[in-house]
Amino acid sequence: MVGLIAVALVIGLIALVSGSGDGGEEQPLALKRLVGQTIVAQLGSGDPDRELVRRVRKGQVGGVMVEGRNPQAVQSAVAQLQQAASAGGNPPLLVMIDQEGGPVKRLEDGPPETSARQLGAAGDADAARQEGETTASFLSGLGVNVDLAPVLDVSEPPQTDGSIAGRTFGDDPAVVADVGVAFAEGLQDGGVLATAKHFPGLGRATQTTDEQPVSIAATTADLQADLEPFRDAIEAGVAMVMVSTASYPNLGAKKQAAFSPAIVQGLLRDELGFDGVVVTDDLEAPAVTSVTTPGPAAANALKAGDDLLLYAGSNGGSAQAFGSLVSQVKRGNLDREPIEEAYNRITSLKESLSG
Repeated sequence: MVGLIAVALVIGLIALVSGSGDGGEEQPLALKRLVGQTIVAQLGSGDPDRELVRRVRKGQVGGVMVEGRNPQAVQSAVAQLQQAASAGGNPPLLVMIDQEGGPVKRLEDGPPETSARQLGAAGDADAARQEGETTASFLSGLGVNVDLAPVLDVSEPPQTDGSIAGRTFGDDPAVVADVGVAFAEGLQDGGVLATAKHFPGLGRATQTTDEQPVSIAATTADLQADLEPFRDAIEAGVAMVMVSTASYPNLGAKKQAAFSPAIVQGLLRDELGFDGVVVTDDLEAPAVTSVTTPGPAAANALKAGDDLLLYAGSNGGSAQAFGSLVSQVKRGNLDREPIEEAYNRITSLKESLSG
């Protein structure tokens, strides 16, 4: 009898620990794994350094940003990093690049051959879709799975040297929507995720957030009109939206857009119905670094509803943000919930790529 009781106790303990047979919940993911998927680190112009490879293997990086490199170097570096992610038991990396065409094209020898400005002037959605497909074929062959394009900002006067006008499809919201969304569809038909940017629009800015803090002085009606291309892109199933680091006082945002719940959660997710992955614009750009540091920037972006935190300036910034987020959660200054929500959206997107 004593032996039978002992066996029963052992079985009960095993069931209690494993949670099997009683509907027990799975253990929560390790905090560092959750945080890591939100971090987008810089992939420099040379081979990945040992520290980046180590961080990828340990699950501290969810994506990398490709800068100016030749195609063969990109292919080799991406393969090395994806192997490191796999070796650590992590989801594959999102590999991102600014391959818009025109003045912003990191791989100059690759498509698109026609700039957004030219495509918009022609008003030819079929040509834009073909450019998107050709670009996707080129990028996917190198292991790049995200194009940070198209630019869906509607350019408006005054168009100064610091404005984004040369990168847009034009000044007519309907044309930008028609042609820009066609380019996005071409990318995604070709197996590369498209990114509608820079929400809720940088077309009225006279300066760039790459140089300084920017506040968009426009009426609510004008800003709402500029949302048309983003509305159409969301309805067409664009995979990602990039939120700008400019300020929009007349949209009820007291903070820069990427840090504003009113913009990300209220306008983008609730009003426009976007349930995909939201990526910040560069959190190491002067528009951000002049007012905050990587740690607080990361926390405020996640609280606002962003998923991916882009650090394109240096690997130091992304590493600092990762460490700060982990520390803030442990100290009780940041909830796990927004990180878990971001993790789920990011990993679902990655699963769609493999499918």
